[in-house]
Amino acid sequence: PRSKKMAIRGSSMAINRTMLMRQPHRLFSAPAVTEIKKVGMVGLGLMGHGIAQISAQSGYEVVAVETNQAALDLGQKRIEGSLEKIYSKMAAKGKLTEDDANA
Repeated sequence: PRSKKMAIRGSSMAINRTMLMRQPHRLFSAPAVTEIKKVGMVGLGLMGHGIAQISAQSGYEVVAVETNQAALDLGQKRIEGSLEKIYSKMAAKGKLTEDDANA
């Protein structure tokens, strides 16, 4: 029969496998975060720029990191393009004036 203990590679510590499957908590945990104030984005690609935009619109401080300045500029242009679309749709529906949409 298989042992119910599993050894962690590089360690002499053994963990009971059934304990790991039954316990809802993690074996190693960090303190709970009570409030998120800043959001960090690694990459402003197709998904990253959208997450950064929504986070900023929701009031979070956003820090974005890219591999080079050209990629960072492209991500910023994607965000600006997305905001332009949103504002023009709001202006078309009368929720925003044209001057505010173009500001």
